[in-house]
Amino acid sequence: MKFKILIVDDSRAMRRLIRRSLRKSGFSNIEVEEAENGVEAIEKFKSFLPNLILSDWNMPEMNGIDLLKTLNKQYSNVNLGFITSQVTQDMKIKAQDNGSLFFLSKPFTQEQFKWTLSPYLEE
Repeated sequence: MKFKILIVDDSRAMRRLIRRSLRKSGFSNIEVEEAENGVEAIEKFKSFLPNLILSDWNMPEMNGIDLLKTLNKQYSNVNLGFITSQVTQDMKIKAQDNGSLFFLSKPFTQEQFKWTLSPYLEE
């Protein structure tokens, strides 16, 4: 079984960095799709049905927390974690209250990335 991952970030460079970090961390049994914002992510979610969403918080059109809230209303058991540069205690609380799996701060090291994602991507 392949793990399907949806990377949601308005920065194309960051989406590439996350994709590369997945490879470098040894997560080989994966299929990856990308979206530029929450609105696009919802459309991709419907057809791709990812096992895990890696989302930025601040994005145009629909931010990460609104994406999480919207998906939680429409689907059950949405697995979403945030990879974002701006991290406040209030954001962490909102994310946790809405079922976020984790919060990884940008910039991250390869070790932090692997350690954070391993529980969700290893069989």
